[in-house]
Amino acid sequence: MISGGKPPITTLAASKFWTHQNSSKFQQISELFADIFTLSLSDHSSTHRIGNALLSMFVRFGDLGNAWYVFGKMEKRDVFSWNVLVGGYAKAGFLDEALDLYYRMLWVGIKPDVYTFPCVLRTCGGVPDLIRGREVHMHVLRFGFESDVDVVNALITMYVKCGDVQSAQLVFALVLLKLFF
Repeated sequence: MISGGKPPITTLAASKFWTHQNSSKFQQISELFADIFTLSLSDHSSTHRIGNALLSMFVRFGDLGNAWYVFGKMEKRDVFSWNVLVGGYAKAGFLDEALDLYYRMLWVGIKPDVYTFPCVLRTCGGVPDLIRGREVHMHVLRFGFESDVDVVNALITMYVKCGDVQSAQLVFALVLLKLFF
């Protein structure tokens, strides 16, 4: 808070951003937030919020170049930042790059969450890459998300798209066993 009880400009900017994400004035808004992001580089807590907001906006509008630029400038990248970028690359059809980003996320020590796995598993199914899909399945087990409905659905879909119907049936059967026993 600054004097007079008013929130800092970066907090106001982040809240304004969310209300204008679907605006037809994307170029003007993105330029404004790029300026605010640059100005906020000295305030690390604001940089994180503004960075995530900008990252999300650029990905939503399919501007992966600017999304990557913002991501690179962010001093702190959390699981949300990584999920947005991985999802953006996957949505744009850059499936191998999305998977590489997921592995880079793990390498830098960011723990995946319940939102990470459905996206990454859909990407494995889209490539299709059964070997990576099985690796990601092991990550699901290691991080304890094997009971999440969205993750299980993504696992089954990934196995089917990769041509391994038997593993898809096994995942489904294991879910049924957990439900009834």
